[in-house]
Amino acid sequence: YVPLGVFAGAIATVLFPSISRAASLEDVQSLRRLFSLGAREIIYLMLPATAGLMALSVPMVRLIYERGQFDSQATANVALALVAFAVGLVPYSLLELLNKTFYSMKDARTPFKVALLSIFLNFVFDWILIRYLSFAGLALSTSLVGSINFILLLAILRRRIEGVDGRRIASSFLKIVPATLIM
Repeated sequence: YVPLGVFAGAIATVLFPSISRAASLEDVQSLRRLFSLGAREIIYLMLPATAGLMALSVPMVRLIYERGQFDSQATANVALALVAFAVGLVPYSLLELLNKTFYSMKDARTPFKVALLSIFLNFVFDWILIRYLSFAGLALSTSLVGSINFILLLAILRRRIEGVDGRRIASSFLKIVPATLIM
C-alpha cells in the first residue's frame, strides 16, 4: 500500500481541486482532460511499481521478515501473497482518482453502490479462490474485486462525461508496458 498511498493518493489529491472546479463549471472537456492526465500519471508510476513488487517480492520479504521462526517457506508464502496483491495495484490506484472525480461531480452514490457490489463480489471470490489458492486466493480476490470496481466506475464515468480520453490513456499504457518489462 505504500505506492498506492504515496503516489496514487498524492496525484488524486493534487488534481482534486482542479477536477472539482471543472465539474462545478460543468466544463466536461477540462474534466475529461484532467482525469486523463491523472490516469496516465498513475499508470506511469504504478505499472513499474507493480512489476517491481512482483519481481522483488521474495528478496523484499526476506529482508524485512525472514529471521527467527519466519523461515524461507514463510517468505515464499508471503511473497506469493504480495504478488497477488500487486496484481490489483494499478486498478486500486486508479480508483482513488475515479472516486475523487465522482465526488467532484457531487456524486457519492455511484461509488457507494459499486462498493456495495464489491463487498458481495469479494465474498464470492474469497469463497472460491481460498478453496483453490489458500491465502493467495484471498489476496488475488482483493485484486480482482478492485479491478472490477475500477472497470465499473470507469464505464459509468465514461458514459457520464462522454469519454475519458481513452485513446490517449491506452497509448500511454502501451508505451509504459515495454519500459516496465525492460525494467
